[in-house]
Amino acid sequence: MTTQNKDKIDQDYVHWQTSVRLETYGRPPEASNDNAGIATTLDALFSQDGDDFIYLVFSTFLDRPPSSTEFDHYKGLLYSGVGKSTIAARVRYSPEAIKRTQHLNLKMAYWFDKISAMPVVGYLARLLVTLALSPSAKMSLLSQHQAIQRLRNIECKLIRDIILAEEQQKLDHKWIGDSLKQEIKSLRDRQLELDDSIKRLHPDSAPGRDISQGTPVDDGFYIAFEEHFRGSEDVIRQRLTYYLPVLEQKLPRTEHAPRAVDIGCGRGEWISLLQQAGFAATGIDLNAANVATCQGKGLDAVQADGILWLRQTESRSLALISSFHVVEHLSLAQINSLLIEALRCLEPGGLLILETPNPENLVTAANRFYTDPSHRHPLPPDLLEFLLKYKGFTSVEIHRLHPVEGSAQFTEGSTMATTLNHLLFGPQDYAVIARKP
Repeated sequence: MTTQNKDKIDQDYVHWQTSVRLETYGRPPEASNDNAGIATTLDALFSQDGDDFIYLVFSTFLDRPPSSTEFDHYKGLLYSGVGKSTIAARVRYSPEAIKRTQHLNLKMAYWFDKISAMPVVGYLARLLVTLALSPSAKMSLLSQHQAIQRLRNIECKLIRDIILAEEQQKLDHKWIGDSLKQEIKSLRDRQLELDDSIKRLHPDSAPGRDISQGTPVDDGFYIAFEEHFRGSEDVIRQRLTYYLPVLEQKLPRTEHAPRAVDIGCGRGEWISLLQQAGFAATGIDLNAANVATCQGKGLDAVQADGILWLRQTESRSLALISSFHVVEHLSLAQINSLLIEALRCLEPGGLLILETPNPENLVTAANRFYTDPSHRHPLPPDLLEFLLKYKGFTSVEIHRLHPVEGSAQFTEGSTMATTLNHLLFGPQDYAVIARKP
């Protein structure tokens, strides 16, 4: 099994399948109780065991099934140690069977059964049979029995190995199939998103660009912008501590530090908290100044496009992918790319956290959202929740965050007041937290 395939073979199922196959593998088919058939040879007759043997004897010699009384009688004899040949002979030479044309001869077994029932002669007959089984004959029978038992053990081991191989193949095919589906989705999405990435990373190469479009602002603008509008590092760090108990609950501790990546890491407040919580955290950001700030704090940060970075990352290698206030900057194609790559890169049970402005708050949706000129459009919580479920994530949760503080609110007491308070003073941000199945 590949190291990434964490599925387990059900050992109870393997044991059960081994028992079932041992009952049928390499053995003649059993006769049905309803249509036992007729044995044409003694070997065929004596090849059956238990109930099937009794049904076959009656079908062969009497052309009918046994009555319940007859069945119980002969079954009791069989399980008490009376030989098959004796039982077959008694039925073969019963008054009812003698009237019918028979093709199997059991006279020797019949007469031995009769003689054995006589008080003195029977004893002598049984004694002669016992003496006939000399020590050498007994040893021969014992050796044959031991050889059969060894073959039986080998057969059992072979069948178990076959079943284990079959189950392993099923698990490997399932894992490979899931991985291929994710890779195909990723490749298709890369084709759709390629033009948009080129325009974003290399605006000078975009068709129809004219110098009258102006000069893009430098990286320092966005650092100053976030400091002014989003808040200081201490404020952002305090807000992000909300997610630590969530991770504690949803990502159980492991022996090794789980890998995490934060796309759009900014000044590194979140990756710093992740490192303190025991994660091997990496920050990704397009802004060189932000990356330098993180590295200056001793944090692991890389200047790169987050989606392109994920595409170069091994499948099932991350426990956590987070991105705070990034998706509102992306097109639908880019969000689709992000979700496809996140689902591929996360290990089973891994988490995705996306935080974005909450348009349920009308002030945020109509005003504060557009304070950042690089924002595209607000993303309603229901839309982002649907996108994650559609792409294959499970256990999707919406967390509404950061309600307006210190603002005059309508006095509660009516439905309208409650609604207005929610629309005007409710949570300004929300997060979707989802799990890879």
